Amino acid sequence: MTDMKKNDTIMNKTDKKRIERRSLLKAGAVIAPLAVTLHGGVAFATVNSAGRCIENMKTHVKIPLFEDDNNGGYQSTGVMEDFSPENTALTGRFVGGQPETHWQYIENEQLSGLTCLQSFTNAGLTP
Repeated sequence: MTDMKKNDTIMNKTDKKRIERRSLLKAGAVIAPLAVTLHGGVAFATVNSAGRCIENMKTHVKIPLFEDDNNGGYQSTGVMEDFSPENTALTGRFVGGQPETHWQYIENEQLSGLTCLQSFTNAGLTP
């Protein structure tokens, strides 16, 4: 058998560590592009949930239309319309000098659609 020198042992340990590091780097180089292409499950679920929530509100939430009562306030006209998420859907009231949208009505009146509004906002969508 051949005699092992002390330097050979040190070189073998160094070589093993170098090979392990290279293997780790190669694995990272393969996995990194895959990780970048994965969809965020929570974000996807939030957007999906917000969409279902809005569709549900369109079907079940009714928004009253208002008119100026000539005393600095508003009174209901008795007409109810389906909720619309569009910013062009207005109630007839003004809040802060701006026409009130259906979203603002839900927020101002503290209605059950607030959780939907929160989901919509969390999804990065702006009503």
